[in-house]
Amino acid sequence: MPMLFSNVWQSDPDRMVMMAQPDDFDPMAQLHAAAFARGWSAHDFAAMANDPAITMLVARRVGTKPGTLDAFNVVRQAADEAEILSIVVDPAQRGGGLGLRLMRDAIARFQTDRLSQVFLEVAEDNAPAVALYKRLGFEVVGRREGYYPPLSQPASDEEPQLAPAGVEHSRAKGTSGAASGTASGLADNLAAQTERRTALVMRLGLV
Repeated sequence: MPMLFSNVWQSDPDRMVMMAQPDDFDPMAQLHAAAFARGWSAHDFAAMANDPAITMLVARRVGTKPGTLDAFNVVRQAADEAEILSIVVDPAQRGGGLGLRLMRDAIARFQTDRLSQVFLEVAEDNAPAVALYKRLGFEVVGRREGYYPPLSQPASDEEPQLAPAGVEHSRAKGTSGAASGTASGLADNLAAQTERRTALVMRLGLV
């Protein structure tokens, strides 16, 4: 069965963490589409809600109704292991540690459920996300060369979208290498946009 999550962060009593409701699926899809080349639709989230192995967690301010949320985390559990499938924070709420607190809440629930380990995958060039996961205690246990599509190439249906949101989207729409003021900078940027990217497999042991 999916794990139960605490209702309120002790460090942020103005926000609640709760299971996603049907009214949340559209805004979740909008946030996901803004973060990834191939976003998940509201229909995708509805299908996941019917999967007993998947838990969809949303963060919203106290007093707000379903359909108003600041972030979400999608988790899959199998036996004594868990996998972070996607964690997304509203761009307007980034920089305040919301993603970190959302992850800490999930990890606390994994420990309560006596899970042994948690896995996730993240693009190697997503430096802020990699740093956040290392701060939480995750370690790199594997690499998948060419796992993610180039930044300028939309992901196909077969491409898993497991990396955290935000940085991927902002870099894909970021400035070109011309901002460096050099021809070599432009060439490096164009090369980075056309090369398939490496995924890091990261693990957090809980026991």
